[in-house]
Amino acid sequence: MKAWEPKELTVSYHQITVHPKGEKPPVINWTKEAMKNGFAIAEGAVSFQAPVNAKAVIEVSLDVPGEVWHSDRHISVPFELKQDGLSIQSDMTNKLDYDLPPGSFLLTCYIIPLEVHLIKYLFAFQSLNDENSAILG
Repeated sequence: MKAWEPKELTVSYHQITVHPKGEKPPVINWTKEAMKNGFAIAEGAVSFQAPVNAKAVIEVSLDVPGEVWHSDRHISVPFELKQDGLSIQSDMTNKLDYDLPPGSFLLTCYIIPLEVHLIKYLFAFQSLNDENSAILG
């Protein structure tokens, strides 16, 4: 169980990508379905659609019990991390690194407006085990 301190990220191209640390994020193909769903997946990475291009507050948590956030939108996807560490970044902006251990997770991105042009993105990772893997079907 861990929660990292909030960090700032400048969002560009209306997307935030989560990918393994030390690797370049893959090119994300934003199909019509991906745009409708608010996320796109590519080789070991997931990109979430951002409502505005502006500075954002990024928070990351791992296995925080009972975590419930009131948000305008939240999206949950399976996420597999095969090596230590992950990065969160937007195209052509700064990159944020986190020491997340390898494993299978349910990743939920909560999109929480704070001000007109300031949004908090909370990336909540929940470790998957046999008991809750049914969430993914």
